[in-house]
Amino acid sequence: MKKNVSYVRSLFAQRMFALFILCALVPVCILTFISLGQISGKVRDENFERLRHAAKNVDSTIHEGLLLIDAEINSALVPREYSSEELHKLTQEKTHQKFLGLTLFRGETSHKSIFGAPIPPPHLDTTGKKQLEAGTPFLYLQNNAKQTPRIFIVTSKSQKQPGQNMLVGEINPEYLWQLVEDAIPPAVNICILDPNGTPLFSTTNIASGLINSVLGKLSRSQIGHFEWNDGAEEHLISYRSVFLKSNFGADGWTVVVAQSKKDAFKPVKAFLKTFYLVVFLTLLIVVFISSIQIRRSLIPLSILREGAQKISDGDLTTQVTISSGDEFEDLASSFNAMSIKLGRNFNSLDRMGKIVRSMLGSNCQESIVKAVMPELREIILCDSMGLSLMDTEIIDIAVTIYDSPTSPFSSASKRHVTVFTSNDLEILQTAAESILVHEHDNFSSLLAPLTTEGATKFLLLPIFIKNRVAGVLTLGYRQLPVDTHEVLIQSRQVADQIAVALENIFLIEDLDRLNLGAMKALANTVDAKSPWTAGHSERVTRLAVAIGREMELTEPELDLIHKAGLFHDIGKIGIPEAVLDKAGKLTDDEYALIKKHPEKGREILMPIEAYHDLIPLIVQHHERFDGHGYPTGLSGDEISLGARIMAVSDVYDALISDRPYRPGWELPRVLEYMGEEAGKQFDPVVVQAFFRIINQDTATRLSASYLDDSEISVAGR
Repeated sequence: MKKNVSYVRSLFAQRMFALFILCALVPVCILTFISLGQISGKVRDENFERLRHAAKNVDSTIHEGLLLIDAEINSALVPREYSSEELHKLTQEKTHQKFLGLTLFRGETSHKSIFGAPIPPPHLDTTGKKQLEAGTPFLYLQNNAKQTPRIFIVTSKSQKQPGQNMLVGEINPEYLWQLVEDAIPPAVNICILDPNGTPLFSTTNIASGLINSVLGKLSRSQIGHFEWNDGAEEHLISYRSVFLKSNFGADGWTVVVAQSKKDAFKPVKAFLKTFYLVVFLTLLIVVFISSIQIRRSLIPLSILREGAQKISDGDLTTQVTISSGDEFEDLASSFNAMSIKLGRNFNSLDRMGKIVRSMLGSNCQESIVKAVMPELREIILCDSMGLSLMDTEIIDIAVTIYDSPTSPFSSASKRHVTVFTSNDLEILQTAAESILVHEHDNFSSLLAPLTTEGATKFLLLPIFIKNRVAGVLTLGYRQLPVDTHEVLIQSRQVADQIAVALENIFLIEDLDRLNLGAMKALANTVDAKSPWTAGHSERVTRLAVAIGREMELTEPELDLIHKAGLFHDIGKIGIPEAVLDKAGKLTDDEYALIKKHPEKGREILMPIEAYHDLIPLIVQHHERFDGHGYPTGLSGDEISLGARIMAVSDVYDALISDRPYRPGWELPRVLEYMGEEAGKQFDPVVVQAFFRIINQDTATRLSASYLDDSEISVAGR
């Protein structure tokens, strides 16, 4: 399955991409910056070392140059007298490159310029005199206001009287500094400072700040290096003091070697360019590889997410296919297994919910059986199944309803009367949750119908109500399932719900019996006011229910007629016995009092909310179909169906029963009257149902003496 996945919008992909970048670039950058720092430090140290060597070379070059100059001037100082021409020729040949001029002093006042401008006599201090007396040259400087100081060298042939035969030469700076320039490496600037810090030679303009820095550091060390910033760029500086005291009797000069840090770090810059290229290429490679890897990860994740969304939407049959050959494929297998289990569990919960709702809405044991058996087969896989419900009267007898995959529950033919032994009941009573039994163990009567499918192992789950065994749920297996624990949990839940439903049914039955007993007691109380009406309410009720059943009314409608029939004359409880038992015709006032009993019945039952549905039937049972009845003169369908049925059964029982004012009619006369009043006093449809169920046997049980036609008007009073 190919998925068009954009990892730009995926948080997971963004995190993965960031992780790739961090894992690839961060170490590279860190290592690079560490290496860069180390390389920069190494380059810095190497450049300082190179500058130090350059300063040392310059020092040596200066010494060598001065020694050559000394040798030249000594060769000019000959022991014999030369003519002026010979001396001039000699000096010109040997010294014209190294000196700007030579002057021979033979005393304080006698001097002779050999070549170049005359040199003023030197002012020899104690150090200079000692230097000449020792036979070594003496070097001194003469400041020049506009130019660099002039450099002179003095030598004497007479050590005892150095001032009498003294040759003074002005050193050619171009010669000396050319030697210095030849000694320094490229891209390096050099400056030679005299003892006062005045530049004797410099390859570039040197700032006074640098000179001050060098002089300051010379006070602490004769050799050293440091970094210096001239405001425009940084420089690497190495300095070294040139020691001239021993050979030339002069204070030391200072060699300052400088290199631009920019030039010094050119290799580092080249490295940085390479580094940036490496980082860029690394980034491209990381992006390419991460895109491939992230896409490979996102496609399975997208498939799993879509599968999870389908499950969230209720499609518990969703399966995903991932062939990545890694953990995602394993995850897909686990997802599919989870989906199957979720579907099974959801189906079980749904069916369990249906079972619970059906059971809790059940009003008899038969409805519990119909609710449990078909659905339970779909929840719990087994080879056979049985539900035993104990008899409420005989504790060791039960009716077992069973089914199997080949013969599922459908009819009463699947019922079996089970007889439990005392040992069976004891085992069930002491069991906590379930019992595992085999084919030839106890419970032979219970297991007999369940072994037809080859089941040999059985799980028995007792159903308890108030610590008494009220039933048993039995599951039969050829081989116990692997997930027996899960099966037991589900089965135990069903068994517990059956117990709740049974207990509710028993409670409702008890309440119904109590309610019905109370209603019969009230009806009997009314009927007992007169010996002539004893049993009237129950007879009217039985006949009205029979008519309603013939008319195919529902059980709730029949139950309503049943209750209303018992209470239909409850309003007569307030009528004096003298009126009820009067042998003659009632007066108008007495008849008016009789006509009030439906409203009295309303007043009596109104405070009882549970009986509000009965009130229309009780109030309307003396209404006539043609609208001439009482108390409100309703007609036709305005009268409730239950009241129309009760009107027929009430008049029938009143006519066929003896009264104090006349004997009961014979059945033929009653039937004739009922037929004549169809469409007038009675609903014709109800009368037709009445005629279908009435028979001679019923009439014989209910018959009484005839009434005169003149007394029909008070029938049913």
